[in-house]
Amino acid sequence: MEKVSEYNMIRALMLQYQAEVEKAKSNIMVYLKNPVGIGEHPDLAGAIDSQIEIIAHAEDKIEVLKKYYSDEAAQSPNDNPLRWPRV
Repeated sequence: MEKVSEYNMIRALMLQYQAEVEKAKSNIMVYLKNPVGIGEHPDLAGAIDSQIEIIAHAEDKIEVLKKYYSDEAAQSPNDNPLRWPRV
């Protein structure tokens, strides 16, 4: 795979995992601030736990990308290193 494609794929995955974390965090905030409005989740603790699982899974994937693919991302064709998130 050429360097542009490698960088773009790694970058796209990183952004996807970051978005999953942010979405789950937003869901948790809604559950905590407005639990009455979540009719389909009568088990609030279970609903929050499922979002925590999403965060943990996405963060694990982010760590794998950082561990195994940070070199490819840092050597982007535009010399624009991928900024790894603080998760």
